[in-house]
Amino acid sequence: MLDFSYELQVEETSQQKLLQTVKGMYSLDRLLYTPINIDASCEKASFYAAQIAAALGLSTQCLFDDFTPSQDYSLSGMTYQDLISSLFGWTSRLPQRQINVFLRGKMLYAVQRGREQSVLDITAWPHTRLTVDRKLVRSVWDNSTTDTLGDKARNNKTLEPKPFTGTISAAGCSMEYQDGLLVREDKNGDVTTYAYVDEYLNEKRTHNQDGSTVLTQYEYAKTANDVYLFAERERTTESPNDGKTHDAYDWMDWDGTGTERITYHSPIGYGWYTTSVYVDGEFQGSSLSQGKPGGKASTFTIDESNRSLGSDYDPDDEDSPEIKGNSLIDTEFPVEGEDFLGELTEAINWLNRKRQEEVTLEVVSKVRNGVSEIQHIVDFTERVRLNGQEYFLVANQVELTPRSLRQKLKLVRWYE
Repeated sequence: MLDFSYELQVEETSQQKLLQTVKGMYSLDRLLYTPINIDASCEKASFYAAQIAAALGLSTQCLFDDFTPSQDYSLSGMTYQDLISSLFGWTSRLPQRQINVFLRGKMLYAVQRGREQSVLDITAWPHTRLTVDRKLVRSVWDNSTTDTLGDKARNNKTLEPKPFTGTISAAGCSMEYQDGLLVREDKNGDVTTYAYVDEYLNEKRTHNQDGSTVLTQYEYAKTANDVYLFAERERTTESPNDGKTHDAYDWMDWDGTGTERITYHSPIGYGWYTTSVYVDGEFQGSSLSQGKPGGKASTFTIDESNRSLGSDYDPDDEDSPEIKGNSLIDTEFPVEGEDFLGELTEAINWLNRKRQEEVTLEVVSKVRNGVSEIQHIVDFTERVRLNGQEYFLVANQVELTPRSLRQKLKLVRWYE
């Protein structure tokens, strides 16, 4: 249509006398819903855009401040459309930096507002009366009584709390944690210590004041994709009844004079496990259960545990920009790099208390002998100048008839 390049795949047609109605979609619509196969990580957004374009048989033009996504897209199973949304959808939170992604002919464009390569002046174009809407934008909640600092754009991964290290004590009992794991427990003199290998519990030793002891060792089986608890070997010794109060430092290894209890866990398929118990070599019984024994908790559960124990977050770069107040925009962004996150923080600050002006108008051009007086369709590749002010294109609804070309434009800008 004029200089607006596109390809349409016909889905439905209808005809009444000389009037024919055709409905369709992008010719690449089917490919957009095809799962991707990109084996890469820690790449820039422009790299992924180029990979998407190549898979769709297109060229690409990226006009945006390049960044590194924090998500690993390798072998993710996403469709191409899902990947595009994941890469650039978050930019709508900062509308003055929004990245528009669109197809034009054989080209995939990714254009950030403010990075357009041309400005189109439509002041002299014939158009209807303007509809102008203005409002004050609040991106930061200002506190008039305090000069609050500290909020800033963050990586959505850096908000994971650090594993808790410290001691919690109450009523004569204490629990000591190291990197989020319980390593020592003292309950009024009865002491239990814990040892780990690769964050899996390897050994637990309990020494009671009466001299009785329990030594439990854990063995794990590794499969191609997982680890599960295979055996628990519990060795118990009775109190010597010598009238003494024993402490954790007179521990004696199990010498075979106590009781040995071994519990075996085995996966039998479809999420079921069998458990068999032996005491001093004698079979005691077995049972079936669902749920992997000894499995590591989910990341969410681990994070919630660390938060509840009182852990803190990793310190941010003290020299990076900070928001002067509390951000009203979600500050967790799926990107990496302190410098780029600093730019996003500054963008949040810049947007605060700006006036947003939205203009709606309809450009009407006469068509004579099949030729429109205006030969251009306004598109996202350019900024629009109207009455001396520059705007970003939000939408353009185009209608071409034998008598006229109508472009219903929605424009936006932000200013002091």
